[in-house]
Amino acid sequence: MTRFSLLPAPIAYLLDMSDAAVGAATRDAVARSNGAGTATGAVRLAVTACSALALGLGLWHLNRRSIWQDEGFTWSTVDRGLPALFAVTLRHEGYQMLHALIEWPTNRISSTATSLRMPSVLAFAAAVPAVWLAGRRLFDERTGLIAAFLLAINGGLLQYAQEARSYMLATTLAAYSAALLAQYVLAPRRWSRVGWIALSVLTIYAHGFAVLAIAAQILALWFLPAARRRDLHWIRDGALIALFAAPAVLAPIYQINHGEIAFIQKPGVHAIGVFGWFVAGRTWTAVPPYVIGVVAALLAAVTVWRKDLHSVEAFRYALLFLWLTVPAFVLLTVSFVRPIWIDRYALWSLGALTIACAVGLTRLAHGRALTAVVLVTALLGVRGIVDWYRVPPYEDYRTAIAQLVPRLRPGDAIIFSPDEVRIPAEFYLRGHTTKLGLVPLFPPEAWGHFKTGQQQVVDVDPSTIEHIDPRHIPRLWIIAFNVHTGLKPRVAVLKRKYRVTSDHEYQGGVEVLLLQPRDPRR
Repeated sequence: MTRFSLLPAPIAYLLDMSDAAVGAATRDAVARSNGAGTATGAVRLAVTACSALALGLGLWHLNRRSIWQDEGFTWSTVDRGLPALFAVTLRHEGYQMLHALIEWPTNRISSTATSLRMPSVLAFAAAVPAVWLAGRRLFDERTGLIAAFLLAINGGLLQYAQEARSYMLATTLAAYSAALLAQYVLAPRRWSRVGWIALSVLTIYAHGFAVLAIAAQILALWFLPAARRRDLHWIRDGALIALFAAPAVLAPIYQINHGEIAFIQKPGVHAIGVFGWFVAGRTWTAVPPYVIGVVAALLAAVTVWRKDLHSVEAFRYALLFLWLTVPAFVLLTVSFVRPIWIDRYALWSLGALTIACAVGLTRLAHGRALTAVVLVTALLGVRGIVDWYRVPPYEDYRTAIAQLVPRLRPGDAIIFSPDEVRIPAEFYLRGHTTKLGLVPLFPPEAWGHFKTGQQQVVDVDPSTIEHIDPRHIPRLWIIAFNVHTGLKPRVAVLKRKYRVTSDHEYQGGVEVLLLQPRDPRR
């Protein structure tokens, strides 16, 4: 009886890292002569268990948070006809084209927070076998299993697995692209080249900034011997990927140049530190084992590169570390000129991070010691998962609207400040506004017509405030995201004619005010 015999078989297999448990499949993979080899049934069960764990974590309390502004953009992008979807995607929401196409039928079937987040949950579960494949093809079975397990319990990925945005989808596709590239180089099959090109293109369509992960993969081919690079036609394949993915790359560049994300600040030391906390699973406790594992893997890579910079071994490490570092390095560097750095724009490197950590850990420990190290790393990372479920809802529009609706009266008017607040608020106001006769003053478009692409993150204009007449608008509501301060001078002007009779703040910066005329006889 093994020391893990009382656990379910797949989990016991994953935790028992002894050479005997890993068996012939691992020994063949460790040899790494061509990156091939068929996984045993126990290995596949272990990977399935990790995928099920990721799926369960993603589904757990999936609806506890309100739809917030970013997710509201997703809903307002897809809550329209297909031609209009293509138009707004190319003009305003070009970062996430593939995700929008997936969410469009999802929204038609069920337009709820849970259903809109479901593609990200499924992508999280699908990322586990992708990282396992990439790890085993580049290194060995044991590395792939550890990496898959660490990915499944990463709190940073869990955060975006429970969000109706494209970041988790792009992360998963980037991992599959890396796995197919490893197969194409190390053990090519009939469709491995076509599959790699197709997955690379889809990754970029999932999110435009994921092009950096794909560029890193292409650059890794330079580390192969020159004859091998020519046989693979790496420059031609890279050009094909660039050609097919051009719309998904050019649209975000166009939108950035037109100020779509002008609110982002230049990154500093604190931002880089927070990024380390985030990629380690949203917890500082997991940072040390990740650092130790990655440094150990980097030392092994340097040894290989010093011996021969152009070899199959050099390619294995180059693919891993370029995939890990290029997205963050490029975004941080560019951000000192044009700020575009946000942690999630480098999320697609987390698959490489868990593989690098697994590579380092397997070189530092073996057998029972490795099992202990992996368990400790997992336990340190679990805190990030627990903390994520404890984080209060951000931008809690759901509670704000639920408490607002019973208080509305026919003829009430409403202002949203800044204008983007209207999108998540309208998501929860659906089905109520027509019956209650709520009049939108800013933005002034009729209900159902204010969509992504019209918002520019601006506060209500002064002319709208000046023209509000208490004789015609006896009750004025304001829903604000109070992180923006532009509303304060507007309210000061309104106080000449109105008095604030209700002011309620909700979790995450949402504020709801009710203003009524100073003279009730007016």
